[in-house]
Amino acid sequence: MADALDMTVVAEGVETREQLNILQELKCTEVQGYIVSKALSADEIPRMMVRGSLFPPMPALALA
Repeated sequence: MADALDMTVVAEGVETREQLNILQELKCTEVQGYIVSKALSADEIPRMMVRGSLFPPMPALALA
């Protein structure tokens, strides 16, 4: 529905790669939760923003 209305959806509380995969399949492009980062103080945010990617490195997925 959000896509049809040209709205951005933010999924909150995303903690696992499985949750992220499902959200990506549903075309959700914005997430927040421990998969991105633990809670940060205001002083820590600029350092996180210049990392180039908000997502930590993920192990390669085995294709069966």
